[in-house]
Amino acid sequence: MTIRQTIQKKLKAYEVNAIQTLKENNSSLYSIEYKLDLSFFKFQNNKINHLLYWDKDELVGYAAMSNFDPEALEVTLIVRPDQKILNEMNKTIRTFSQQEKINKILLITDRKDTFFRSYMEGVNQYKYVFSEYSMILVINQFEPKSTNVSLEPAKKEEAGMIASLEENQLANETMPLDPEDLEKTLVLRKNEQVIASIRVENEGNSSGLYGFVVRSEFRNQGIGRKVISQTIQELLEKQAKNIYLEVESTNETALHLYRSIGFKEQTLFDYYIYEITD
Repeated sequence: MTIRQTIQKKLKAYEVNAIQTLKENNSSLYSIEYKLDLSFFKFQNNKINHLLYWDKDELVGYAAMSNFDPEALEVTLIVRPDQKILNEMNKTIRTFSQQEKINKILLITDRKDTFFRSYMEGVNQYKYVFSEYSMILVINQFEPKSTNVSLEPAKKEEAGMIASLEENQLANETMPLDPEDLEKTLVLRKNEQVIASIRVENEGNSSGLYGFVVRSEFRNQGIGRKVISQTIQELLEKQAKNIYLEVESTNETALHLYRSIGFKEQTLFDYYIYEITD
C-alpha cells in the first residue's frame, strides 16, 4: 500500500469526483448517508479544510473539516471500512486541531454506520454527546397559507443580537454572526426589534434552513410556524426542489412543528466529541 495524505483548502475537479465516487460507493454498499454540504466542494473558505487519503491513485478516505465555531472542529469522515486507514486519519485530524489551537473535535456519523460506531466504541477516545435528524420537506404535503409576516434581510448591526438568540446567551457573551452567514439570514421584526431569524443556504435547486430561532417571549404564539412556512413559500416560488433542515433528536417541540409542516426524518446523525488537552 502506497499512502499519501494531504490537507488542503481547495479541491480540484478530479479530487471532487474521487470524493463523490467514494461517497456513492459507501452509501450504496452500506445504506448510509453523510452530513456533507455540497458547497464544501465548490467554494474556498478559510473555515473549511479537506483531508484526502490516497492509496496510490485511489481515494480511500476523505474528511470534511469545518471550524465555524473557533473552538470546535466538525468532521465528516468518508472512509473505506479499514481500521488502519481510520486510525491514521484520526491521528492527522488530532494533529491538525492541535496546530490550529482547536479545543474539541466533533465527529459526525450516520447511526446506521455500524463500522464507524464500533470503531468509536473500540478506541475509547470519543464520547457520544447528542444526535440530530436531517429532515427533508415532502413538497406535496406542504400547504401554502397566508402568513401575514414579512421577512427581511438582517442588518450588520444585528449580527451580535442574532448570534445571542441562536446560542441562547447574552449578546456580550457571544461571538457576532459571521458576515457570510449574516448575508443569508432573514429576520422578522416587531417595533424595529428582531423577534425571529432564519438562515437559508442555497445550492442549485436545494435549500437548507439553519439557525432558526424565535425570541423566548414570543414563543408559543404561532410565530415559528409562520416564519418557516413563509420561508418555504418564498423558496418554492424560486423553484427550489429540495428543502431540508436539521434538528436535535430530543427536541420534541421542534420535531412536532416540522412534521406538521411537511418535513420527514431522513437520517439520524450521531455526534462524538474528543476534547484536546495539552
